[in-house]
Amino acid sequence: MQGVVNERGASKKGTPKLKIDGTWYVASRLNLDGIEPGSRVEFDPGSFTGQDGNAIKCVNRIKPIAAPTNGYGASQAKVNPAVSDDAEMRFISNCVGQAIAAGTIKEPHEIAKWFASAKAALKAPTADDFDEPPPFDDIDAGRF
Repeated sequence: MQGVVNERGASKKGTPKLKIDGTWYVASRLNLDGIEPGSRVEFDPGSFTGQDGNAIKCVNRIKPIAAPTNGYGASQAKVNPAVSDDAEMRFISNCVGQAIAAGTIKEPHEIAKWFASAKAALKAPTADDFDEPPPFDDIDAGRF
C-alpha cells in the first residue's frame, strides 16, 4: 500500500508508531530513517492480537518513496502534512472554498496548489515581523 505519514509517535511503553492516512500503526523493529510527517511511503500493513485480546494494526515493512513532482519542482514534491491547528485549517479551508466558489479552481487537482499556497501564506512575514518600515520610493510618489 501507499500512503502519507501524518504523525510519528510512541506508545506508552515507548514503541514507535506512525499515523498513516489517519490510521495509527505500531512500527516496532523497523528502520524509520527518512520517515517523517509529510513523507509518502510504501508499506505492508498487518495486525496482531494485543494482551487485551484486541487487534492492533502494525506495519511489517515500510520505505519512503519519491512523490511525483507534477511539474511543481523538487521543493514541493513532498506531500503536505496534516494541519493540526483549528485556526489554520479554517483559514486554508476558507481560501480554497472561496477559490472554488469564484470558479478559479476548476479541476480537483488544482486544490493541492491552493492548499499549499494558503498554508504558505500563514507563514509569510507580516508588517509586525519587521524592525523598520519598508523603504519608501519617493521617485514614484506622485504617480498613481
